[in-house]
Amino acid sequence: MTDTGETVHGTLPPTSARRRPPRSRYWLAGLVAVAGIVVALAYSIAAQAVLSSHADGFVRASIPGEITLHVDHAATYYVFAEGARWFHPSVQVTDPEGHAVAVGATSPGPSYYHGGNQASAVGTFRAVQPGDYKVAVSTGTTVQGDFAVGGNFPMWMRLSDWEAWALLVLFAGSSLVLVIRTAIQRRRPEAA
Repeated sequence: MTDTGETVHGTLPPTSARRRPPRSRYWLAGLVAVAGIVVALAYSIAAQAVLSSHADGFVRASIPGEITLHVDHAATYYVFAEGARWFHPSVQVTDPEGHAVAVGATSPGPSYYHGGNQASAVGTFRAVQPGDYKVAVSTGTTVQGDFAVGGNFPMWMRLSDWEAWALLVLFAGSSLVLVIRTAIQRRRPEAA
């Protein structure tokens, strides 16, 4: 065959017909949303397990009580109340020379679960010299829960709640986009 250079008028290349997406895309969007809930919940549970495991290394005692914390180098430490919900414990810290150490507030502060009890930070202090620090926690005469003293959690552990919420929003947003896109495409008329 040879090309004679003739042009045939009135014919267009065939176009693919636009088809409506199937209704099963709505089910897919629902599965994406459910998967997001499952993934966020699994991540949250795993992160809490890691937080609790990290907290197992903290020094702890009953409230009211006192512990001796050996410090090798300058660092910031947190005092956590484990299970002491109804009384606000008072925290006193003494440095190796017997001087009182300032205990600061921890307004949201890190938290974790230990032994089935929620633990919340109730104070923080800075150990500036090596040695043995005395940490005493009391709620008056009432014995309630335990307290623990330890360093701060790594950043990814402190942000684990936000990370779980971000996963949930990501999956829910993807599901919503899929629903909206499917609805818009289904409203368009099919090509003849």
